[in-house]
Amino acid sequence: MRLSSHTRVLSVRLGPAYGTKGGVWGRVFLAIPDHFRKEMELLDEAGRVFRVMRFVFKPKGHIIMFFAGITERSQAEALKGLALYLPKESLPSLEEGAFYAHALVGCVVFSLSGCKIGHISRVANFGAGELLEIIRNDPQKGEEASFWVPFKNAFVPTVNTDKQEIRVTDDVVALFGSGVGTCTSPS
Repeated sequence: MRLSSHTRVLSVRLGPAYGTKGGVWGRVFLAIPDHFRKEMELLDEAGRVFRVMRFVFKPKGHIIMFFAGITERSQAEALKGLALYLPKESLPSLEEGAFYAHALVGCVVFSLSGCKIGHISRVANFGAGELLEIIRNDPQKGEEASFWVPFKNAFVPTVNTDKQEIRVTDDVVALFGSGVGTCTSPS
């Protein structure tokens, strides 16, 4: 089974081998550790299944993983750089007002007054809460420009992932969008 980017979520990117028994270091991309469980199945881009036999969380978003059939260091070394995914349908439902980052990326951003501002390029957290990177084509300069907005209700009061739309307050561009031109095309 091959998963498209619309049906999968990046869960872990594998790094160097750990020890001599087939362990692999990884960088976790899921915010909720409960998503990882023994005997869960992760898939690579080609659809190959990797069954997790055990894992240990490490600080700063890292994990050591052991997979079925990977029992030697040389096998683990061959996995370095591999991205592993979960099917989106296997993710649990979130409570009201919570969103998965992958659901926000690509959303079109409008001001509350209806002006199209750009789209969400990525969601990041540098330690003080989630930030949305908004990419906007600057018609005055003929180039793309980006700016960051805190993902807080005071700045982002409306999110509709079904419509792939996010509404930001009218003064977001004035506060955070220096160098991205002015918003002139209402939706």
